[in-house]
Amino acid sequence: MSKGDVATFLRKIEVHETKEGISPDKRLTISPMIDKTALEFSAQTGAGAMPILKR
Repeated sequence: MSKGDVATFLRKIEVHETKEGISPDKRLTISPMIDKTALEFSAQTGAGAMPILKR
């Protein structure tokens, strides 16, 4: 998962909020491979990212 993938995820949430009129309780992505910049961007924007495997 890249920083761009996180940005796309956030845009999808915004569209859902606009269309349905409700907000999700949590914003969380789970992936076996998350780029370091994507983790940092997720933390800054409030969209949690959780790697499945840690090294």
